[in-house]
Amino acid sequence: MSFIEVKNVSKTFKVSRRKAGVIGAAANFFVPKFEKKEAVKNISFSIEKGEAVGFIGPNGAGKSTTVKMLSGILYPNSGEINVGGYIPYKQRKHIRARYRNDYSKYLHQKGDNSMRLPPYFAYGKKSFLNRSAYRFDNIMGIISTCLQFLIFWEIYKALYGTSTDIDGITMPMVTTSFILSMGLSAIFTPDDYFLPSKIWDGSIATEFLRPISFKGRMIAENIGNALFDLLFRFAPCLIIALLTVGVNPPANPLMLVLFILSAILGFGVLWTISFAVQMTAFWLINIWSLITIKNVFVRVLSGTMIPLWFMPKELSAILNFLPFSSIYFTPVQIYLGQLSFEEIALKCGIQSAWIIVIYLLGDILWRKGQKKLIVQGG
Repeated sequence: MSFIEVKNVSKTFKVSRRKAGVIGAAANFFVPKFEKKEAVKNISFSIEKGEAVGFIGPNGAGKSTTVKMLSGILYPNSGEINVGGYIPYKQRKHIRARYRNDYSKYLHQKGDNSMRLPPYFAYGKKSFLNRSAYRFDNIMGIISTCLQFLIFWEIYKALYGTSTDIDGITMPMVTTSFILSMGLSAIFTPDDYFLPSKIWDGSIATEFLRPISFKGRMIAENIGNALFDLLFRFAPCLIIALLTVGVNPPANPLMLVLFILSAILGFGVLWTISFAVQMTAFWLINIWSLITIKNVFVRVLSGTMIPLWFMPKELSAILNFLPFSSIYFTPVQIYLGQLSFEEIALKCGIQSAWIIVIYLLGDILWRKGQKKLIVQGG
């Protein structure tokens, strides 16, 4: 078998057919029409290892599309492709691993040890250092978080008035809930435009060729940002809150440990929600509206704006099993010692279940979206 084998490969794109004028644009909005464009039609060739070949043709002949299929960026509609014993669009992970191993050996032979640093750690470190370069932005972020907390604190202080508690919920408990929820929301800030921006500018094609997992890179960069926000946004806000209004201590040291564990799981829930929403960028030109709706649901139903203690009992019972309450409110309940060990195990199980379910949904969209991907030009 030749090193590169291409047999009867075809690739067709589905493109929108737009009518001219305002009326035509309105008609396309309500009744969109599409047509199929044949970029590559039933091509076959083979290339031996070490052989040098030229790939020429006029604009629109399908050169770039063919190369992207050979690289595993695009999926063919029909036919077979084999490169070095791999099917590029199905075994991209194996190709990345082989490339990285070969490149590491090459650098080692040259005496270059730069690849010894785990790549995901390097991406996380890069994100952390990039954030540190914007000092004014970070200062404004601290001020914004503190102002939000103080505004909500004043509102609830006025609502409580002279009352010591409402249905057993004291003002110090509400204060602690706001500080922890808003602090965690300052830390948990996944980049909702990480994938969409790369689809819009076409750089997603380059990302697919990197010898690392794209999803792994997303997680690594988000963790780098989260660690920065933990040290330089949440910690200063917590200190300010301790000096001004006070914060309840954890119920006991064990609850503090379980709070941290639940907060990590809460971050996982929020990240998978962001991941699933981002995957819709393969089908939608602009996902700003979806991201906005997602953010509203998270802020309202996670207990950040309104602690879920004050929700109607029927609604609160439903929210306890939805992913949103798992992000911030569950860790807060554990911190305050409101849950028994059995309830903590159940809540953490719900958090883990949502991480798995939402991630699998996002992964299905990820796999289907790659087949739909169109990258223009070369």
